Amino acid sequence: MHHLFRVEVYFAFSDENGGYLRIRPAAFVKRFPYFIRSTLLIRAEDWPTLRVRAEGLRALLPALAINEIKWSHIWQLGRIERTGATIDSDHPLHFLHGCSQKQLIEFVDKSLCALRTLADARVILTVSENRNCPKIQETNLYRMHLQEMMQRIEMELRNDDLCVLFVDAISPQQNRFLRDAYHAIYCKGDFIKKYVHIVDSLNLVYSHQSVGIQLADFIAGCFSGYLRKYTESIRLFESNISPMLRRSPNGQIIGYGVREVPRDDLFRDELCKRLEPDASETADARIRKLFDEL
Repeated sequence: MHHLFRVEVYFAFSDENGGYLRIRPAAFVKRFPYFIRSTLLIRAEDWPTLRVRAEGLRALLPALAINEIKWSHIWQLGRIERTGATIDSDHPLHFLHGCSQKQLIEFVDKSLCALRTLADARVILTVSENRNCPKIQETNLYRMHLQEMMQRIEMELRNDDLCVLFVDAISPQQNRFLRDAYHAIYCKGDFIKKYVHIVDSLNLVYSHQSVGIQLADFIAGCFSGYLRKYTESIRLFESNISPMLRRSPNGQIIGYGVREVPRDDLFRDELCKRLEPDASETADARIRKLFDEL
């Protein structure tokens, strides 16, 4: 991703999945076991190619030609199919009445495959486990996710590279909070004393108007399903998203492309066992393996 001889401009698209509350009833944790923020980083010059490919894929399904498909729609449609219910004309998912869940999964698969053809596409994921997360104020937790994202983008870019960030617009109150939190982190810094590779203002956009945000939605939802051990999510994540995860120079994912929020060694170890099974071996296990191979 690093280019030594010319300035590169990047776009970062970010979206959320799941939910978070400071006080979390058991029913809430069961419904939302994780709160996830996904960030998709691509070169600005690759964006027109991505948009054209996305429009071509949407044209294959007439129902999607003029409507936005979100990750949550896929599983809502699956529940409707399993119960044998019908989608009335006033149902929010009526625009999908001619589609099957299988077709939507194939659409997501092809969309992520198109994204993978971009040589420099990178994915950053931050995740909170609601079961064990401390009772952090909602605004503070959202700020922590934002900060982790900003830090990793800043550390990923080099020289005079510059990144413009786009986040899904949620509500006027949440939008204002995200803008203010972003600007405060940008101006005051953290362990990164000065942000030089990201612009000084966050851009809030509507997901149905942004191909990048829609892909970030697929990525966040797919990672949630992967953590919940859903078969289709595991397949999509391992085949399409995992290869794009940001990594350290020696290939490490945890802490680089995937970061738990807040820091939690037990949850980090769990993530490591899922995402880096070889790296999560104990020293004793590695020694036994060496002797077994002698």
